[in-house]
Amino acid sequence: MVMMPPGRSGLSPESQSAFVTEEKTRQESGINTFSILQTILTIGAIQVATMAFNLLRSKIVAVTAGPGGVGVISVIDQVVGLIALISTFSLPFASVKFLSAAHSESREAFTKGYITFLRALFLISLLGTGVGIALIWGWPSILGKELVEYKEVVILALLAIPATNLIGLLTNVIAAAQRVRASALLGLLTAILLAIVSGGGILIAGLHGYYTGNLAATFALVAGSMWYLFRREGLRIHDRQVKLFQEVRRYPQALSFAGALYIISFTTPLAYLVARYAVLRAGGFIESGLLQAALGLGLALKTVMRSSNALFLTPTMNRKGENREKFQRAVEFLRALSVVIGIIALPMVLFPNWWLSLLYSPKFAAAAPYVYLFVLSEAIQLLAGVNQALVIGLDHIAIHVKVCLLGDLGIMAFSWWLVPYYGIGGVAMAFLFNGLLIFTLTTWYLWSNHRIAIHKSIGWLPLYILAVIGVGGAISSWSEVNTPGFFILKVCLWILFILSLFKFIGGKKGPLLQSLGQAFNHK
Repeated sequence: MVMMPPGRSGLSPESQSAFVTEEKTRQESGINTFSILQTILTIGAIQVATMAFNLLRSKIVAVTAGPGGVGVISVIDQVVGLIALISTFSLPFASVKFLSAAHSESREAFTKGYITFLRALFLISLLGTGVGIALIWGWPSILGKELVEYKEVVILALLAIPATNLIGLLTNVIAAAQRVRASALLGLLTAILLAIVSGGGILIAGLHGYYTGNLAATFALVAGSMWYLFRREGLRIHDRQVKLFQEVRRYPQALSFAGALYIISFTTPLAYLVARYAVLRAGGFIESGLLQAALGLGLALKTVMRSSNALFLTPTMNRKGENREKFQRAVEFLRALSVVIGIIALPMVLFPNWWLSLLYSPKFAAAAPYVYLFVLSEAIQLLAGVNQALVIGLDHIAIHVKVCLLGDLGIMAFSWWLVPYYGIGGVAMAFLFNGLLIFTLTTWYLWSNHRIAIHKSIGWLPLYILAVIGVGGAISSWSEVNTPGFFILKVCLWILFILSLFKFIGGKKGPLLQSLGQAFNHK
């Protein structure tokens, strides 16, 4: 990647002027925006199906093992997840940046990068797994008296760490090769296989069967993914010319980037933990449960939408190319993403009681007034993530880390300060602050260092969508009217909102409705 000096953008004056007005951006990139919209919807649909199979597996576990078994699995998964996180050094996430650049350079560079990341991650994961097993085998009391009797089950779960980490890497390798649907489908296949094998395992042999099935499924997925990459991309897992430590020394930026992501991988969960503890401290376990319910819908939106950022936008931003092209693609993606966010988020905030009853129970209705704030905050964070992907694509890794750390510190500080006065609403305001801070700082940095006016080029579309989510959610959440007429009115509002978006997304033939009509008549 070519890093531009501070104060320079790599954009000619002619190119800069082409992006400073909303109308010109729409004219130049309309058809691409529609194409990106289709990609985001496809990835989102696959992610929804993935979530459905994950819920199916959870349902099988809940019915079979009961609350006690679910509790044991949750604690074991928490322990194993922490060890797995420590054993990655964020290499699966860092691989996207460098393998995307290598793929756009040459097949040889892509192959060498693939083998290097594969070997490095496997060795680190193997080391972490070995240390974890040795500690638990030698000092089982480290698990606590509640888990000591499940020592063998924990060790069985730990054995799956190398394969689990490799699945994350292979998913990103496929995305770096610009096979976006295949990378998303790998996540769906993982959920399906785990639901069948792990779910079947717990039905047959209890917890031992559950984790044996998990181990078998993850190893099968790794083998299948490697075979796919060999068949489609010609990627081998062994090459005598590739020396691990020699290749690592050739890419010092990869280690620094992985280390930066490694730091964030701990600070972000810590920020959420502080927010939860602030609510627990001020309101007890019931209030904490309501916080989880209010957070749930926002996190569901984030889970569905962030895959398009990870599997499509991030690889695109890190391929070799001109800054101008990256900027244009980021603008196109942000506009398309905001449309999909609006379509999905608005019914969440218009019918919070219905969703809370579906996902939890009617007892969680007290969380309804806060749902729209968390959904709105996650929507802002998703849009800010586009800016962050562009910052990373322009090689400003230190800025990315600093901004993320400031956002996490903001969540911790504002939650601790506001929760005693506003309860769950204080956490919601802290989350809103986090998203706005990240978007503002990254926008300012892109303008001050590259003269990239992303805030002007995206136009009013994202702001319009966020305003509708916020206002509609506030009116719906705090209104006590629950008549059938009001329900129908909210459904009509959602439909009118979708129709209002059509004029923003179109191709060279004009707005979307006109383009679809002309395509239909042409056929």
